[in-house]
Amino acid sequence: MVLNYLGTMEHPNQQKFWIGFVVVFAAFFFFVLLAYAYIGLFIRLIYDDYCTASSLQTHGFWGAQKYWYTTWSGRFAFTLAITVAHLIGPKVVPYLPAFALSLWLSVMMRTVLQLQWIVPWPHPIISSFFIAELVIVATLMNTPVIFESFYWETGMLTYIAPLIIMTAYVGILLRRGASVRSGHSVIYIILATSLTFIAGGFSETAAALQLAGLFLGIVACLIGSANSFKRKVLPLLAAGFAGAILAAFVLILAPGNEARVASGVSQAIAPAPRTWMSFLKLSLHFGFDSVLISILTSWFTTATAALVLSAVVAFKLHSQEVDASVHTTSGVRKPIKWLLLSPLTAFILIMFCFMPTAYVSAYMRGGYHPQPRLFVVSQFVFFCFACFWGYCTGIALRQRRIVGNAMSKLLQFAAVVAALM
Repeated sequence: MVLNYLGTMEHPNQQKFWIGFVVVFAAFFFFVLLAYAYIGLFIRLIYDDYCTASSLQTHGFWGAQKYWYTTWSGRFAFTLAITVAHLIGPKVVPYLPAFALSLWLSVMMRTVLQLQWIVPWPHPIISSFFIAELVIVATLMNTPVIFESFYWETGMLTYIAPLIIMTAYVGILLRRGASVRSGHSVIYIILATSLTFIAGGFSETAAALQLAGLFLGIVACLIGSANSFKRKVLPLLAAGFAGAILAAFVLILAPGNEARVASGVSQAIAPAPRTWMSFLKLSLHFGFDSVLISILTSWFTTATAALVLSAVVAFKLHSQEVDASVHTTSGVRKPIKWLLLSPLTAFILIMFCFMPTAYVSAYMRGGYHPQPRLFVVSQFVFFCFACFWGYCTGIALRQRRIVGNAMSKLLQFAAVVAALM
């Protein structure tokens, strides 16, 4: 009955139905995010929060930066952020989850909204808000230990904060890539360098992810983009890559790294010399584990929803005029190409998220495994690419018009089921 109803609607009514569908479930997702923010009101300082607060009291603001950099970790951006949070006081902790969600959703929506300049959308604000919510909700739902990743002050600043900054950087890339102006002001170059430098300073995971993503982005831009697009985006990619490299050097050269690794090695039963093969095997192993978590944690429902709902946004909300403009846009002229390349790219980036952990684990014969809080980064990467893959699928189906009436009704029914799941 549902299939017959969806299939017999006239085109204007279908558009209204699917706009209403997106609005309703965007509201549902928003209430989910409100629930996450509400739980944060009951969070207080815990674990390492007391250590960083104590160092502020003992060494002062700048002394705390020096203390942690020389004795424990090179995470200069994290140390600065946690020290500022402690300066404000412990009363800010219950409100950090709500603040992080508001900032994350705003930046994510703004970034997705930039796609309207490359792939014109008939309802860009609704679609971008819906996709942004979908990515964030799916990420939080599939994070193994959300308390350590999102509610714990130290964990949030280590892993969530750089994701927000990197998302803002991607938004700048998309906006400049769609700009009619080919030149770049010094301000944009400095901004791109600063964002990646700061994001990389929060954790080794963020630094590794940035280096891999920016390197692949530069290669893709050089090989597969038009000259006009290349002139606009490549300088910002190069500036971001320079900032990411600089952040990685500051992290690696920190004197506190050796002390931190030595404390872990001293607890290992059988320390072993590191080899490139063991390092690569562990990175692949941790990457596959993360993908399995993304798919199996919610028994396929979250991954299925991300794929199907983003495909429906592309397939059902595009008008015929938008189809024509999409077909003439160089960035999405061949969505099949992106369908084939995006899963490989996603796995490479997920694997790089775990390379710092694999580096330490290879020292201990695989005796050290990623902390659960680290997986929030790889989950975010997975669901960003899941939504991208689903969206490209919707565009490919609509451009080639290979979906008949029965298949179209089946896709519509699947969208309702996926959203409910």
